[in-house]
Amino acid sequence: MRTKALLAAAVLAAGIATSMAQSNVYSVNVVGYVNQVCPANGFTMIANPLNTTNNTTPFVIQNPRNNMIVYKWVLGVGFVGNNYSGSWSSPAQTLNPGEGAFLYVPAGIDYTNTWVGEVKQGSLTNVLNTGFTMVGSQVPQAGLVQTDLAFPVSNNSIVYKWVTGVGFVGYNYSGAWAPSEPTVNVAEGVFAFKPVGTDWVRNFTVQ
Repeated sequence: MRTKALLAAAVLAAGIATSMAQSNVYSVNVVGYVNQVCPANGFTMIANPLNTTNNTTPFVIQNPRNNMIVYKWVLGVGFVGNNYSGSWSSPAQTLNPGEGAFLYVPAGIDYTNTWVGEVKQGSLTNVLNTGFTMVGSQVPQAGLVQTDLAFPVSNNSIVYKWVTGVGFVGYNYSGAWAPSEPTVNVAEGVFAFKPVGTDWVRNFTVQ
């Protein structure tokens, strides 16, 4: 599958962590970090773009502030909040690569989260529920959601993006995107509606 240039502007550094050849075995791990700015006194829809050995919220949300909240969507329940006040109220909460969530930042200055980890490669799968799923790209790549990121479409699929100061903006697919095919940024989450659940599958290799 065609891929765009990896680690665009939002990825500030990436390097080869491991490169080894032994007989016919060759392994390359690409690691890096992404700085994501989240406005104060409001919500940002986020999605983890990198993989680590510990993808829990306390590990991937760096230097949190008091009264920050991570809201994840739980099928059949709705939004469930994880509050930070010296420690997280739900420390076992996960933000695995491609998992989306809302991050609420209290009043003050904008908050920058630094995602750190390894770029996933190979055959990657995100499960999209029947109904709503908060989701994002599993790799640090920006692009058109279907054309570049291989989001599976079917009639009556909707991708909702969160726009600060506006709220949810919907992009509907019924043979074509309306008003247009949405672009998803690095580490940006979306709220996806699927009339029938399916897998978001893509093959990704760093080139």
